[in-house]
Amino acid sequence: MRITDALRICASTARLQRTQWRSATQIRAYQRARLARILAFSAEHVPHYRHLDIAAEPEHPEDWLARFPILSKSDLQIADGSLIPDHTSRSRLHQSRTSGSTGEPTVSYFDHSTWLLCKYALKLRRMLNCGLGFRSRVLIVSEADEHRLRAERQAVLPGQGRFFLQAYLSLHAPVDEHFRELERLRPDAIYAFPSY
Repeated sequence: MRITDALRICASTARLQRTQWRSATQIRAYQRARLARILAFSAEHVPHYRHLDIAAEPEHPEDWLARFPILSKSDLQIADGSLIPDHTSRSRLHQSRTSGSTGEPTVSYFDHSTWLLCKYALKLRRMLNCGLGFRSRVLIVSEADEHRLRAERQAVLPGQGRFFLQAYLSLHAPVDEHFRELERLRPDAIYAFPSY
């Protein structure tokens, strides 16, 4: 991971930490403004929504949202590229795949800044707010196979080992391996699926 990404993650985490002190009125106003921006962008730049010709109502984003169809999991799976904005190459987006515990895995796509926010800053904020701090040990149990886990291990933050420790295990690894890792790491927290 680049040092610029690490700095963006730190800045995002600090900004997220400050938002918890906003009033309910400030939070609602921020949510409404962001919702209006997202709906306007979707109606103009996302093929799946653009062809529906949904009339804009930025002053009342909640009413505007009601005109957008609800997407089911199967809708997401068959949409292919129609949910990716115009002039956005899928090859430049980050992917996140659900575990497929229902038998139907789904892939979500993120641009780089959203990926840093969702995969790092939000998780870092969650760790801090759950009382995990300096040198905390976290075991992450992932649905990824060993090949994907290697990539995740390489994408850690610079200096991560000095601030907090993470170990990754595949959900598909033998149970004995899980016990060995639990005994070795002695984690302060386990980040995993509820069924785990």
